[in-house]
Amino acid sequence: MNQFRNAITRRIDFVRPALIALGFLALASLPVHATTIVVPRDYSTIQAAVNAAPSGATISVLRGIYVEEIVIAKDLTIKGDGIGQTIIQAPATLTSFATQFGRPVVAIVRITDGVHVNLSGLTVTGPLPCGTVGAGIRVVKDATLTVEDSHVTRVWPEVGPCPAPRGRGIVVGLPGNVQIDGQSGSNGHGIIKDVTVDQYQEVGIGVVAPSMAAPSTATISESTITGGASPFFPVAQLGIQIAAATVAEVKENRVTGNACTAAFCGRDLLNQGQGVGIILLTVTAASMSEISENDLSENDVGIYQLASPNRGKISENILKDNRFFGIVIQDGDGTTSENSIKGGEVGIAVVATTVNTVGLLKGDKIKQTSVMPVQEIQCCGFTATAVVQDR
Repeated sequence: MNQFRNAITRRIDFVRPALIALGFLALASLPVHATTIVVPRDYSTIQAAVNAAPSGATISVLRGIYVEEIVIAKDLTIKGDGIGQTIIQAPATLTSFATQFGRPVVAIVRITDGVHVNLSGLTVTGPLPCGTVGAGIRVVKDATLTVEDSHVTRVWPEVGPCPAPRGRGIVVGLPGNVQIDGQSGSNGHGIIKDVTVDQYQEVGIGVVAPSMAAPSTATISESTITGGASPFFPVAQLGIQIAAATVAEVKENRVTGNACTAAFCGRDLLNQGQGVGIILLTVTAASMSEISENDLSENDVGIYQLASPNRGKISENILKDNRFFGIVIQDGDGTTSENSIKGGEVGIAVVATTVNTVGLLKGDKIKQTSVMPVQEIQCCGFTATAVVQDR
């Protein structure tokens, strides 16, 4: 009998590893589903869900108003129930994560530390605390954000008096004059599609990085950026700003209503300020951006390439009734092609104040301007030259 039991035991010991191995194979063959967390079912706040979620998880946020600041430092997907349904509203105070000339830099939603995050179906809204350099959504420290089907609004303070408020809708990166974790500035990466940005103090969407750093990158498409005079502090508004070390594609957006409302504002490009629909500002030599097929209207200036020589491809845009200028190329050579410009004072201006500047204008269609189709503006011993080609 003992010999029989021993034989059975030896057989079981022999078979058990094979059964375990088959079990593992069977489990491995089953479909693997990413973790999904539901707010407020599983956690009462979005930040609590973010903290608890494993990397790669999806957080589904049901309709409601969530008064909180969100910081995301892991790979996540966050889906709301839709614009105006799932609302992330800034609390009365926001955490300073950087400083700019001694002022706290804050954000309602911050993506950081090299992660990849997807956001959709959300409204992110202020107001911002007074005295801060604030953003609705900010991407820093080499993180990557994809945001779609969302709305960013009221990115300004709503109490006064408030000294020089700085409110921006969506910002990818930080300029070199911002100190973060002992460093000057930061890069970031963004895919911004089908997003509405309005009621911002300064900039609707900005992409920036320190001049000598790895570039920030962004694709901005099919979005609506609407300026409008802030009731809280006069400023020159910028719909989309591409600055310093950046590589961006800005395509098929609608940008309107960006104006300058301060005492220093006016049409004089040399001595006054203007609101701008899309601006390339001091873009470095290692960077290149494409601005194409956008619809720009009722801005002080439609598209402005400033101190960014040959850093932009400006083509096939539709510019209508921009108050002073359709397109400006200033202090650095630039090329425009196949743009359609109607109304306003001047179609295209080529401006030289610090360096000789040539604007090559290829196949642009300009009509119904009240001053002139093309204007050369120069001072200080520098020459502005507009070269107009039919195609």
